[in-house]
Amino acid sequence: GAQGGGRGAGPCMKDLKKLQEQFAAYLRGDADSAIMEDIVTDDKASAEERLGFYHDAYRLRLIEVLSLDYPGVAGLLGEEDFGRLALAYIRHYPSRYRSIRWFGLHLPDFLDRPRGEFERDEKLVEMARFEKAQNDVFDAEPSEPLSVEALAAVDPAAWSTLRVEFVPSMQRLDLNWDVPRVWLALRAQEGGEAGALKTPDWQRSPFPVAWLVWRNQLDPRWRALDVDEAWAIDRLAEGGSFGDVCEGLREWIDEANIPLRAVTILKTLFVDHLVGQLTTTCH
Repeated sequence: GAQGGGRGAGPCMKDLKKLQEQFAAYLRGDADSAIMEDIVTDDKASAEERLGFYHDAYRLRLIEVLSLDYPGVAGLLGEEDFGRLALAYIRHYPSRYRSIRWFGLHLPDFLDRPRGEFERDEKLVEMARFEKAQNDVFDAEPSEPLSVEALAAVDPAAWSTLRVEFVPSMQRLDLNWDVPRVWLALRAQEGGEAGALKTPDWQRSPFPVAWLVWRNQLDPRWRALDVDEAWAIDRLAEGGSFGDVCEGLREWIDEANIPLRAVTILKTLFVDHLVGQLTTTCH
């Protein structure tokens, strides 16, 4: 489709980089792109039709990418409604990344603040957050976790100053709705009839439920956390020491049981291969 003769040839020909920039701008929806001037119109197709093929194919590909990154959101909405959502997302967040993997990065925020194009649905927002967490832990940098035996090497006098550094492939989030259960139900119904998939009745907790999401080998995993366990993990992630955790657990645990509970929480993190580094300060 690009013109190769007449006014498009010779010293006036635009350089390739300029053409690529104008073409990319057109695909992203820039109505002022000058690429139309360099596209042939003939008896087979007009310049508008030729560019339209690329315009539509580009958006269909981006919609497909979003549906693969957020299959739960796509399953809840159905093909038609998800397509409308995706097109609105493309308008607000045109792809500017070298890797298409990052194109859907902002979908949870877009669903959380739909800008009047859609009504906010907390269930969809939380489904997107849950799926983004899975995507993030899957793509996180590889690291070698410590084994639980590393705890045996810690000087008993330094336990109160013990600090942990978690592996990159770990995420914490709080959910009001039973999103993981619904997500699994949607996965079980994949391949069914077109349109929105039938889901179980949603259940909303009277308080946010803490979840841990991580990667085991190449598989995302998740589990719900007890309130004290979630607090302890968050405190450790903030740089708190084992002593800080023991002190804070007083809110939930009898003092006599605090050491055992704190050690159990810590050991579980090792068993799940979530600890990347240990540091202590000896006094």
